[in-house]
Amino acid sequence: MNLKYLKISKSNCDNDTGRILSKKPVYAAMSDGSWIAGGFARAVAHSIFNINNMTVKKYLVPNKYKGGEDREPCGDVDIFSPAHVEIDKIIHKMKTLKSYGGFATNFENVWFEDNDRSCPFSKYTIQLVDDQKYRYDTIEDCLSSFDIRNARYGIVLKENSYYLVYDDASLILDKNKTLDIV
Repeated sequence: MNLKYLKISKSNCDNDTGRILSKKPVYAAMSDGSWIAGGFARAVAHSIFNINNMTVKKYLVPNKYKGGEDREPCGDVDIFSPAHVEIDKIIHKMKTLKSYGGFATNFENVWFEDNDRSCPFSKYTIQLVDDQKYRYDTIEDCLSSFDIRNARYGIVLKENSYYLVYDDASLILDKNKTLDIV
């Protein structure tokens, strides 16, 4: 696996990415050494590299783009962490819900249409993965565990800046619209 790091900035991502990264459970977990991995990070990468016309909003609340019906499940933001990160401190401060699979604690969020807070159109979930079998020492260990190479994307917070972390092969596969199961 050949990991690359790209600083996420206002010049290379949309406002919605910053909106999610600034959410309290996301920032609190990441400032303690956790990271985002999987679909949300992949959507950010697709947005930055202009693949499949993907945006963060389309990933998190796709039903808005399907005529308003709940035809497709909403995406989520999966946060992974090494065992030494005390995610219980984050969990106890906020209203939470245990995941259906039992491996994460969920924070439900409502996506509001632009500045109109009175008109939410969908919900999405931020998941803090708290099952020990899914906690890894490093983001590289975490991404290496993914059996679909196309999902090997992550986001880390270093020195108050967010970085997209991705396997170069994942980006090439996605650009070529090819799926690779390891």
